[in-house]
Amino acid sequence: MSHELPVIGHLCDRLAVMRQGEIVEVMGGDRLRAMTPDHPYSRELLAASVYAMGETRR
Repeated sequence: MSHELPVIGHLCDRLAVMRQGEIVEVMGGDRLRAMTPDHPYSRELLAASVYAMGETRR
């Protein structure tokens, strides 16, 4: 379990994003590294992680 999606994307082949105790999306690490999640909450988490790390999306 982690809130650091960019780190998890490099460590896992598959991951699940949970919100309020429910899985909202299951995706491969490759999709996370490509920054292409489908669910709006997954996109919000990824954007918040990247913003907190001071990186910009390319």
